[in-house]
Amino acid sequence: LHLCDRRQRQMCIRDRLKIAYKATTGGKFGVALAHFQAILHGALLLVVNDNTELSEARELITLAREYSLGLQLELARKAAAGDAPRQCELAAYFTNCAIQSIHLQLALRSAMTSCYKLKNYTDAGAFARRLLELNPKPEVATQARKVVKFADSNASNAHELRYDHRNPFVVCGRSHTPIYKGSDYVKCGHCGASYQTEHKGSLCVVCNIAQIGADGMGLQLWENQQRK
Repeated sequence: LHLCDRRQRQMCIRDRLKIAYKATTGGKFGVALAHFQAILHGALLLVVNDNTELSEARELITLAREYSLGLQLELARKAAAGDAPRQCELAAYFTNCAIQSIHLQLALRSAMTSCYKLKNYTDAGAFARRLLELNPKPEVATQARKVVKFADSNASNAHELRYDHRNPFVVCGRSHTPIYKGSDYVKCGHCGASYQTEHKGSLCVVCNIAQIGADGMGLQLWENQQRK
């Protein structure tokens, strides 16, 4: 990206974003993660001319951060084979990421299925309801309605998970555990990923660029402001 001029750099990032989306849809999560982190790296070199471009660049950083975190959660879930409760937790946290509807549907379906198999029917029903709100394909909607119906008549969870869908939270990028509303936390100076306070001063693993808890000014309109 450093070899491109401003317009080419923007095109490079847009092209990379398309590749990252496609890899996510295709289940190539490691590949997708590498692309989203590269977008976060490339964002450091973006030059913006006005407030509209500044907002778009910030939205891009937020989007890439959410996917980077979510994909890391999914990769951790796959690595936790043999620990079904932990896999359910990680699947649940992934659904908390602000990602595109098509990918959120995949995350919700995974969480719904995982919790149902674990006999956490209340949790499974909650994910099924969220899935139905996104108007999924007919066959997926049918499956979700069946889960909701079963959950309504079997309202129980066999396992206690570190997850409460009624309590707002962000996910710690390093421990992959929830930080509930009202708890102290720190953020990455570049991408804004959230972390428990014990990780302050460490490298952000979501973007692999900035220090956790460090003050960062972010993208600014220095040149434009100087001209005025």
